[in-house]
Amino acid sequence: MSSKKKEELEVNAFMVNSKTNTKSHEWFLDSGASEHMSWNKELFQEMYKVKIPRMVQVGNGQKLEVRGYGKIKLWAYNGTSLIETCLSNVLYIPDLKFNLFSAGCALDNGYFLSSDNEKCTFYDKNGKIRAQAIRQNKLYTMCFSQEKSYVKCLQDQQLT
Repeated sequence: MSSKKKEELEVNAFMVNSKTNTKSHEWFLDSGASEHMSWNKELFQEMYKVKIPRMVQVGNGQKLEVRGYGKIKLWAYNGTSLIETCLSNVLYIPDLKFNLFSAGCALDNGYFLSSDNEKCTFYDKNGKIRAQAIRQNKLYTMCFSQEKSYVKCLQDQQLT
């Protein structure tokens, strides 16, 4: 296999892989991730098998196998309310310990971002806020939820 083809089959996730065995249900913003990624098969509304084996290299150098890809529907906090959103072409990687939201994928899909030391905000082409991430312990946690009434990253805030 040529090095170019091999390169095409590998994607990157620069989030440091924790030594804990616990998997997080949160989504972390990753500026180095080449794709959105999740370990949680239950989140996928649609999933497809990869036709050509792919590997993801994580921050500690470990390579993890991509087992599929598909669509995940979530509720994203836009600063005032939760709005339904859909992540496409999310890689399914069961050995990952975190769900990763790729800033690069969002930018490639026409979104803009603005960040400071407290939060990161994603805007659509019309300037509407589509998602936010809150900075906690030097990591940006996406304000995503599987349920319309609950956002974990806002200190377990219940929304009505």
